[in-house]
Amino acid sequence: MNRSVNVWVILALLLVVAISAASVAPAFALTTYHEYISTRGFIVVNIPNHPEIELLCQHFDPNSDHGAANTLFLFMLAPKTGAFVPTAVLSTTQERVTFQQQLFAGYPMGNNAILVDNCNLQICRIGNTALAYWTVPIEGAITGNVPGTTVPWSTAIGATSFEVPPGCMILNGYGSATTNTIPSPLASGYTITSQFNMLYNAHATFMCPSWHYFGPAADTPAPTLCTNTELIITHP
Repeated sequence: MNRSVNVWVILALLLVVAISAASVAPAFALTTYHEYISTRGFIVVNIPNHPEIELLCQHFDPNSDHGAANTLFLFMLAPKTGAFVPTAVLSTTQERVTFQQQLFAGYPMGNNAILVDNCNLQICRIGNTALAYWTVPIEGAITGNVPGTTVPWSTAIGATSFEVPPGCMILNGYGSATTNTIPSPLASGYTITSQFNMLYNAHATFMCPSWHYFGPAADTPAPTLCTNTELIITHP
């Protein structure tokens, strides 16, 4: 009799452990990536007769979870909401392109992650002066719907396609460095938490020969240069 009771006790304990493990498992399923950026520059371009855009250049260091790469992100304005939509990204490695397709699924950028050669996209920095240039156009179609709605992204942005010709952006950081931490939840379920460790305001110049423009970037929002950024990217 005692032996029979012991068997049932053991079975009961195993069931409790199994249930406990199932309930705890999701807490350990969180995927976390760490990306390290030595040079990061952000500008807004607002030129008459051209779409208002944001450009973000980033040089990822080799110790990043997805390796070293140069990237240039394009965000286009959705006029009705005043928000900038992730639209396209140029990257110099296939690993980075594949990851950005996952990261920005649900936005036009998820379908417009474009692989380019190193010679087509360069980002460099000397002190607090950063330069990014690209020799290929940033172009593609605006597809998909605004997440959770039936509204096409093309309707929200007011265009079915886009093209930003080859160009260049120069940023000169000034003043004292500040720090900031900004979480950004994405439609794909990922959250990017940006930890800016050396963040500067910047004077910025944008050049685009095809648009016949060589001059300052917009002052609002202010251009920024960051020389030390960590991205903590999580997905449940």
